[in-house]
Amino acid sequence: ESTYAPGASANGWDHPVSWCRDYDGGRSFYTGMGGTVSSYDETDFRSHLRGALMWTTRLSQADCKATINANYKAERLTEPNQPGQNDQIGEPHGLVTAPDGRVLYIGRGGADSSQPVVTDWNDPDVGKGKGQVHVWDPKTDKVTLAGELTVFGNKGGGDELTKVEEGLLGIELDPQFEENGWVYLHYTPHSGIDRDTHMAERRVSRFTLDLATNKLDLGSEKVLLKWPVQIHSCCHAGGGMAWDSKGNLYIATGDNNSSGFSDGYSGNNPEPNFKGVSFADARRTAGNTNNLNGKILRIHPEPDGTYTLPEGNLFTGKETAEGG
Repeated sequence: ESTYAPGASANGWDHPVSWCRDYDGGRSFYTGMGGTVSSYDETDFRSHLRGALMWTTRLSQADCKATINANYKAERLTEPNQPGQNDQIGEPHGLVTAPDGRVLYIGRGGADSSQPVVTDWNDPDVGKGKGQVHVWDPKTDKVTLAGELTVFGNKGGGDELTKVEEGLLGIELDPQFEENGWVYLHYTPHSGIDRDTHMAERRVSRFTLDLATNKLDLGSEKVLLKWPVQIHSCCHAGGGMAWDSKGNLYIATGDNNSSGFSDGYSGNNPEPNFKGVSFADARRTAGNTNNLNGKILRIHPEPDGTYTLPEGNLFTGKETAEGG
Protein backbone atom coordinates (compact mmCIF):
# COMPACT_ATOMS: atom_id res chain seq x y z
CA GLU A 1 0.00 0.00 0.00
CA SER A 2 2.83 2.42 0.80
CA THR A 3 4.10 2.23 -2.80
CA TYR A 4 0.91 3.80 -4.18
CA ALA A 5 -0.38 7.37 -4.04
CA PRO A 6 -3.94 7.07 -5.39
CA GLY A 7 -5.02 10.55 -4.37
CA ALA A 8 -8.68 11.27 -5.09
CA SER A 9 -9.08 7.93 -6.87
CA ALA A 10 -8.68 5.91 -3.66
CA ASN A 11 -11.42 3.32 -3.25
CA GLY A 12 -11.87 3.25 0.52
CA TRP A 13 -11.23 -0.10 2.16
CA ASP A 14 -11.62 -2.00 -1.14
CA HIS A 15 -8.24 -2.00 -2.89
CA PRO A 16 -8.19 -4.44 -5.85
CA VAL A 17 -4.65 -5.23 -6.91
CA SER A 18 -5.50 -7.40 -9.94
CA TRP A 19 -8.53 -7.37 -12.19
CA CYS A 20 -9.71 -8.15 -15.70
CA ARG A 21 -12.62 -7.42 -17.97
CA ASP A 22 -14.02 -7.85 -21.46
CA TYR A 23 -13.64 -4.64 -23.46
CA ASP A 24 -14.72 -3.74 -26.97
CA GLY A 25 -14.52 -7.30 -28.24
CA GLY A 26 -11.19 -7.97 -26.55
CA ARG A 27 -9.90 -8.77 -23.09
CA SER A 28 -7.85 -6.67 -20.70
CA PHE A 29 -5.99 -7.60 -17.54
CA TYR A 30 -4.20 -5.45 -14.96
CA THR A 31 -2.09 -6.26 -11.94
CA GLY A 32 -0.38 -3.97 -9.47
CA MET A 33 1.88 -6.79 -8.37
CA GLY A 34 5.35 -7.51 -9.75
CA GLY A 35 6.99 -4.38 -8.37
CA THR A 36 10.15 -6.24 -7.41
CA VAL A 37 12.47 -8.46 -9.43
CA SER A 38 12.26 -11.21 -6.82
CA SER A 39 8.49 -11.50 -7.17
CA TYR A 40 8.98 -13.15 -10.56
CA ASP A 41 10.74 -16.02 -8.83
CA GLU A 42 7.63 -16.75 -6.77
CA THR A 43 5.63 -19.74 -8.01
CA ASP A 44 2.26 -18.26 -7.04
CA PHE A 45 2.92 -14.96 -8.83
CA ARG A 46 4.14 -16.67 -11.99
CA SER A 47 1.03 -18.85 -11.94
CA HIS A 48 -1.04 -15.68 -11.56
CA LEU A 49 0.57 -14.16 -14.67
CA ARG A 50 0.23 -17.38 -16.62
CA GLY A 51 -3.50 -17.45 -15.89
CA ALA A 52 -3.80 -13.83 -17.02
CA LEU A 53 -2.03 -14.57 -20.31
CA MET A 54 -4.09 -17.70 -20.90
CA TRP A 55 -7.28 -15.68 -20.43
CA THR A 56 -6.34 -12.58 -22.43
CA THR A 57 -5.16 -14.70 -25.40
CA ARG A 58 -8.38 -16.76 -25.22
CA LEU A 59 -6.53 -20.00 -24.57
CA SER A 60 -8.70 -20.24 -21.44
CA GLN A 61 -12.48 -19.86 -21.47
CA ALA A 62 -12.75 -18.62 -17.88
CA ASP A 63 -15.33 -15.94 -17.10
CA CYS A 64 -13.88 -12.66 -15.88
CA LYS A 65 -17.12 -10.92 -15.03
CA ALA A 66 -17.54 -11.82 -11.38
CA THR A 67 -16.90 -8.32 -10.09
CA ILE A 68 -19.37 -6.58 -12.42
CA ASN A 69 -22.70 -6.40 -10.60
CA ALA A 70 -24.59 -5.65 -13.78
CA ASN A 71 -23.88 -9.19 -14.97
CA TYR A 72 -26.08 -10.64 -12.22
CA LYS A 73 -29.75 -10.52 -11.43
CA ALA A 74 -30.97 -10.79 -7.85
CA GLU A 75 -34.37 -12.31 -7.27
CA ARG A 76 -35.93 -12.11 -3.82
CA LEU A 77 -37.35 -15.46 -2.75
CA THR A 78 -38.94 -14.53 0.58
CA GLU A 79 -41.51 -11.90 1.39
CA PRO A 80 -40.91 -9.33 4.14
CA ASN A 81 -41.82 -10.56 7.62
CA GLN A 82 -45.24 -9.66 8.91
CA PRO A 83 -45.06 -6.90 11.57
CA GLY A 84 -43.75 -8.33 14.83
CA GLN A 85 -43.26 -11.81 13.36
CA ASN A 86 -40.50 -13.96 11.90
CA ASP A 87 -42.82 -15.80 9.54
CA GLN A 88 -40.41 -15.57 6.58
CA ILE A 89 -36.97 -15.35 8.14
CA GLY A 90 -35.37 -15.05 11.57
CA GLU A 91 -31.89 -13.76 12.34
CA PRO A 92 -30.02 -15.45 9.45
CA HIS A 93 -27.35 -17.87 10.60
CA GLY A 94 -26.99 -20.50 7.88
CA LEU A 95 -28.69 -22.25 4.99
CA VAL A 96 -28.48 -25.47 3.00
CA THR A 97 -29.94 -26.42 -0.37
CA ALA A 98 -31.50 -29.83 -0.90
CA PRO A 99 -31.01 -31.72 -4.18
CA ASP A 100 -34.58 -30.86 -5.23
CA GLY A 101 -33.92 -27.13 -4.79
CA ARG A 102 -35.53 -26.67 -1.40
CA VAL A 103 -33.66 -24.19 0.78
CA LEU A 104 -33.63 -24.75 4.54
CA TYR A 105 -32.36 -21.80 6.57
CA ILE A 106 -32.09 -20.99 10.25
CA GLY A 107 -32.58 -18.01 12.55
CA ARG A 108 -30.15 -17.94 15.45
CA GLY A 109 -32.32 -17.09 18.43
CA GLY A 110 -33.48 -13.51 18.49
CA ALA A 111 -37.17 -13.28 19.28
CA ASP A 112 -40.12 -11.70 17.57
CA SER A 113 -42.53 -9.44 19.46
CA SER A 114 -44.11 -12.44 21.21
CA GLN A 115 -40.85 -13.31 22.97
CA PRO A 116 -39.70 -10.78 25.61
CA VAL A 117 -36.00 -10.17 26.15
CA VAL A 118 -35.12 -11.36 29.66
CA THR A 119 -31.68 -10.39 30.98
CA ASP A 120 -32.02 -11.18 34.68
CA TRP A 121 -30.18 -14.37 35.65
CA ASN A 122 -32.64 -14.79 38.53
CA ASP A 123 -35.44 -15.24 36.00
CA PRO A 124 -35.86 -18.81 34.67
CA ASP A 125 -36.49 -17.36 31.20
CA VAL A 126 -33.17 -15.49 30.99
CA GLY A 127 -31.89 -15.47 27.44
CA LYS A 128 -34.76 -17.60 26.14
CA GLY A 129 -35.21 -17.28 22.40
CA LYS A 130 -36.54 -19.06 19.34
CA GLY A 131 -34.20 -20.89 16.99
CA GLN A 132 -36.25 -21.07 13.83
CA VAL A 133 -36.01 -23.31 10.78
CA HIS A 134 -37.69 -22.12 7.58
CA VAL A 135 -38.05 -23.91 4.25
CA TRP A 136 -38.38 -22.20 0.88
CA ASP A 137 -39.88 -24.59 -1.67
CA PRO A 138 -39.24 -23.82 -5.36
CA LYS A 139 -42.27 -25.88 -6.40
CA THR A 140 -44.64 -23.52 -4.60
CA ASP A 141 -42.41 -20.45 -4.27
CA LYS A 142 -43.59 -20.33 -0.66
CA VAL A 143 -41.91 -20.27 2.76
CA THR A 144 -42.90 -22.63 5.56
CA LEU A 145 -41.88 -22.20 9.19
CA ALA A 146 -40.70 -25.77 9.66
CA GLY A 147 -40.16 -25.57 13.41
CA GLU A 148 -38.89 -23.61 16.40
CA LEU A 149 -36.39 -24.70 19.02
CA THR A 150 -36.32 -23.07 22.45
CA VAL A 151 -32.74 -21.89 22.69
CA PHE A 152 -30.49 -19.81 24.92
CA GLY A 153 -29.37 -16.86 22.83
CA ASN A 154 -31.81 -13.98 23.16
CA LYS A 155 -29.30 -11.79 24.97
CA GLY A 156 -28.48 -12.50 28.61
CA GLY A 157 -27.76 -9.70 31.06
CA GLY A 158 -25.07 -7.20 32.01
CA ASP A 159 -22.29 -5.82 29.83
CA GLU A 160 -20.22 -8.86 28.90
CA LEU A 161 -23.28 -11.07 29.22
CA THR A 162 -25.08 -9.86 26.12
CA LYS A 163 -25.64 -13.19 24.40
CA VAL A 164 -25.95 -12.62 20.69
CA GLU A 165 -23.84 -15.57 19.52
CA GLU A 166 -25.52 -18.56 21.18
CA GLY A 167 -28.72 -20.18 19.93
CA LEU A 168 -29.35 -22.15 16.74
CA LEU A 169 -25.94 -22.03 15.10
CA GLY A 170 -25.74 -24.52 12.26
CA ILE A 171 -27.71 -26.72 9.87
CA GLU A 172 -26.79 -29.59 7.56
CA LEU A 173 -28.76 -32.16 5.58
CA ASP A 174 -28.15 -35.88 5.60
CA PRO A 175 -26.49 -37.20 2.41
CA GLN A 176 -29.67 -39.29 1.91
CA PHE A 177 -32.00 -36.39 2.72
CA GLU A 178 -34.28 -37.08 -0.26
CA GLU A 179 -35.07 -40.51 1.20
CA ASN A 180 -35.00 -39.94 4.98
CA GLY A 181 -35.62 -36.20 5.49
CA TRP A 182 -32.93 -36.02 8.18
CA VAL A 183 -31.76 -32.56 9.24
CA TYR A 184 -28.84 -31.94 11.61
CA LEU A 185 -28.97 -28.88 13.88
CA HIS A 186 -26.19 -27.41 16.03
CA TYR A 187 -27.68 -25.42 18.91
CA THR A 188 -27.76 -24.38 22.58
CA PRO A 189 -30.99 -25.63 24.21
CA HIS A 190 -32.41 -23.32 26.85
CA SER A 191 -33.29 -26.32 28.97
CA GLY A 192 -29.60 -27.04 29.41
CA ILE A 193 -28.53 -23.80 31.11
CA ASP A 194 -27.41 -23.54 34.74
CA ARG A 195 -28.28 -20.08 36.05
CA ASP A 196 -26.03 -20.54 39.07
CA THR A 197 -22.79 -21.49 37.28
CA HIS A 198 -23.64 -19.79 33.97
CA MET A 199 -22.85 -22.98 32.11
CA ALA A 200 -24.88 -24.56 29.31
CA GLU A 201 -24.99 -27.49 26.95
CA ARG A 202 -24.21 -27.29 23.24
CA ARG A 203 -25.46 -30.15 21.10
CA VAL A 204 -25.75 -31.55 17.60
CA SER A 205 -29.07 -33.31 17.02
CA ARG A 206 -30.81 -35.03 14.13
CA PHE A 207 -34.43 -34.21 13.32
CA THR A 208 -36.77 -35.54 10.64
CA LEU A 209 -38.43 -33.19 8.17
CA ASP A 210 -41.76 -34.25 6.66
CA LEU A 211 -40.89 -33.95 2.98
CA ALA A 212 -44.57 -33.52 2.05
CA THR A 213 -45.42 -30.72 4.47
CA ASN A 214 -41.96 -29.18 5.08
CA LYS A 215 -42.61 -29.47 8.81
CA LEU A 216 -39.93 -30.52 11.29
CA ASP A 217 -40.90 -33.28 13.70
CA LEU A 218 -39.48 -31.87 16.93
CA GLY A 219 -40.28 -35.11 18.71
CA SER A 220 -37.94 -37.00 16.40
CA GLU A 221 -34.82 -35.47 17.94
CA LYS A 222 -31.80 -37.75 18.28
CA VAL A 223 -29.00 -36.08 20.27
CA LEU A 224 -25.76 -37.21 18.65
CA LEU A 225 -23.25 -35.15 20.58
CA LYS A 226 -23.31 -32.71 23.51
CA TRP A 227 -20.68 -30.82 25.50
CA PRO A 228 -20.50 -28.00 28.08
CA VAL A 229 -19.92 -24.33 27.29
CA GLN A 230 -19.70 -21.27 29.50
CA ILE A 231 -22.41 -18.67 28.85
CA HIS A 232 -21.36 -16.02 31.35
CA SER A 233 -19.53 -14.12 28.62
CA CYS A 234 -19.51 -14.22 24.85
CA CYS A 235 -17.90 -15.21 22.29
CA HIS A 236 -16.80 -17.51 19.45
CA ALA A 237 -19.50 -20.15 19.25
CA GLY A 238 -18.85 -21.73 15.86
CA GLY A 239 -21.67 -23.80 14.39
CA GLY A 240 -20.73 -24.83 10.84
CA MET A 241 -21.11 -28.44 9.70
CA ALA A 242 -20.19 -30.33 6.53
CA TRP A 243 -19.89 -33.90 5.17
CA ASP A 244 -17.07 -35.74 3.50
CA SER A 245 -17.40 -38.48 0.88
CA LYS A 246 -17.24 -41.20 3.54
CA GLY A 247 -20.33 -40.03 5.43
CA ASN A 248 -18.37 -38.35 8.21
CA LEU A 249 -19.86 -35.19 9.70
CA TYR A 250 -17.48 -32.32 10.50
CA ILE A 251 -18.56 -29.90 13.25
CA ALA A 252 -16.89 -26.53 13.87
CA THR A 253 -16.90 -25.33 17.49
CA GLY A 254 -15.70 -21.94 18.70
CA ASP A 255 -13.20 -21.50 21.53
CA ASN A 256 -15.95 -20.18 23.85
CA ASN A 257 -13.84 -17.19 24.89
CA SER A 258 -13.98 -13.43 24.70
CA SER A 259 -11.16 -11.37 23.23
CA GLY A 260 -12.28 -8.34 25.20
CA PHE A 261 -10.71 -9.42 28.50
CA SER A 262 -7.22 -10.52 27.50
CA ASP A 263 -5.62 -7.34 28.97
CA GLY A 264 -2.77 -7.53 26.49
CA TYR A 265 -2.31 -11.28 26.81
CA SER A 266 -2.55 -13.61 23.83
CA GLY A 267 -5.97 -14.96 24.67
CA ASN A 268 -4.47 -16.93 27.55
CA ASN A 269 -5.58 -14.87 30.53
CA PRO A 270 -7.08 -17.08 33.26
CA GLU A 271 -8.00 -14.20 35.57
CA PRO A 272 -11.36 -13.07 34.11
CA ASN A 273 -13.63 -15.86 35.28
CA PHE A 274 -17.01 -16.71 36.73
CA LYS A 275 -16.99 -19.22 39.58
CA GLY A 276 -13.65 -20.57 38.48
CA VAL A 277 -14.32 -20.90 34.75
CA SER A 278 -12.29 -18.43 32.71
CA PHE A 279 -13.82 -16.79 29.67
CA ALA A 280 -10.55 -15.30 28.35
CA ASP A 281 -8.19 -18.30 28.40
CA ALA A 282 -8.21 -20.42 25.25
CA ARG A 283 -5.95 -22.95 26.95
CA ARG A 284 -9.11 -24.10 28.69
CA THR A 285 -10.77 -24.87 25.37
CA ALA A 286 -8.96 -24.68 22.02
CA GLY A 287 -5.64 -25.60 23.65
CA ASN A 288 -7.14 -28.44 25.66
CA THR A 289 -7.36 -31.85 23.98
CA ASN A 290 -9.91 -32.92 26.58
CA ASN A 291 -12.38 -30.19 25.65
CA LEU A 292 -14.57 -30.13 22.53
CA ASN A 293 -14.61 -26.33 22.17
CA GLY A 294 -12.31 -24.63 19.68
CA LYS A 295 -12.08 -27.68 17.43
CA ILE A 296 -13.17 -29.25 14.17
CA LEU A 297 -14.88 -32.44 15.31
CA ARG A 298 -15.39 -35.47 13.08
CA ILE A 299 -18.00 -38.14 13.76
CA HIS A 300 -19.79 -40.77 11.70
CA PRO A 301 -23.55 -40.58 12.38
CA GLU A 302 -25.31 -43.94 12.49
CA PRO A 303 -28.94 -44.65 11.49
CA ASP A 304 -30.01 -45.24 15.11
CA GLY A 305 -29.01 -41.70 16.14
CA THR A 306 -25.66 -42.61 17.68
CA TYR A 307 -22.25 -42.08 16.12
CA THR A 308 -18.96 -43.86 15.69
CA LEU A 309 -15.48 -42.37 15.52
CA PRO A 310 -13.55 -42.49 12.25
CA GLU A 311 -10.05 -43.92 12.40
CA GLY A 312 -7.40 -41.32 13.14
CA ASN A 313 -9.56 -39.04 15.30
CA LEU A 314 -7.82 -37.06 18.02
CA PHE A 315 -10.70 -37.96 20.35
CA THR A 316 -11.02 -41.70 20.76
CA GLY A 317 -14.08 -41.86 23.02
CA LYS A 318 -11.97 -42.94 25.99
CA GLU A 319 -11.25 -39.46 27.36
CA THR A 320 -11.92 -38.62 31.00
CA ALA A 321 -14.92 -36.50 31.97
CA GLU A 322 -14.71 -33.39 29.86
CA GLY A 323 -14.26 -30.07 31.61
CA GLY A 324 -16.05 -26.86 30.68
